Order: sequence, then structure tokens, then C-alpha cells
Amino acid sequence: MKGIISFFIGLSVLVLVICLAGWIFSTDFFIFEILLMIALWVLPFVVGLLVLVGIVWLLNEIFS
Repeated sequence: MKGIISFFIGLSVLVLVICLAGWIFSTDFFIFEILLMIALWVLPFVVGLLVLVGIVWLLNEIFS
């Protein structure tokens, strides 16, 4: 019984993924623009973190 339920759950997830992919390609959903906006939102935090790590590394090299 568990195997049958697992099979139908897997089949329904596969159908959902196929339908979602078809919807994305048929409606020209701008998934890459959304990813670009997320990347542009995260970029200042990443650059700030890298600058902070560089400053800490430089101070460690100076005082050690």
C-alpha cells in the first residue's frame, strides 16, 4: 500500500514539474530577471563582507 501511494505522489510531482516548466516557457516568465534582481540585492552584502574580511586579514598581518 505504501508503494502505491509513493508511486502516485511521485507521479503527481513529476506532472506538476512538467506543467510548471511548460508554463514558464509558454508565458515567457522572466525567471532570469528575478534571479538578476536577487543577485543585485545580495551583491552589496557580499562585497561588504569581502571588504570586512580583507580588513581583518590586513590588520592580522600588520599586528602579528
